Amino acid sequence: MPTLDAANHRAFHGQGGGGLAIQNGQASSSIHEILQLIAEHDAILGTGHLSVVEICALVRMAHQHGIKKILVTHPEAPFIDMPISVQRDLSRLGCRFERTWVFTTPAFNKVLQPQRIIQDILEVGFESTVLATDMGQVGNPPPVEGFREFVQTCVDASFADSEVRRMGAANILEWLT
Repeated sequence: MPTLDAANHRAFHGQGGGGLAIQNGQASSSIHEILQLIAEHDAILGTGHLSVVEICALVRMAHQHGIKKILVTHPEAPFIDMPISVQRDLSRLGCRFERTWVFTTPAFNKVLQPQRIIQDILEVGFESTVLATDMGQVGNPPPVEGFREFVQTCVDASFADSEVRRMGAANILEWLT
């Protein structure tokens, strides 16, 4: 789904326009076509920068299309800020959560404290977590540096090695094989 062009993202940043992927729980025929293609190819649906309401509606539609691999894109991002209760509900529906480190960096004015991400993992579960950085753009640290810092933060938060490996690789790799 859209990221920087999502209406939710644009509204958060005081920008007008942007396509609303889902409105009043309804999606355009093009969204349904995309969902059908994802289902046919057993691909992963990423939720982009949609609002929490749009994400919940999208997950329902995705299930109707038979999509089994749904990755909620950085639920802690300030422009999404998904409540734990919603994350738990989506987790029970089989969704996984791409928790990204980039918002903890100086490049993003540290708009997110690392403890928020750790707390969300503890509340929702490492079984549904995919560690990512969302780095690599100009002005951001290199992805490897961010990933190393993210992993170390998980280790410092007393996650077991097996849990960190699952979040850092296995939770996404099992969808790709």
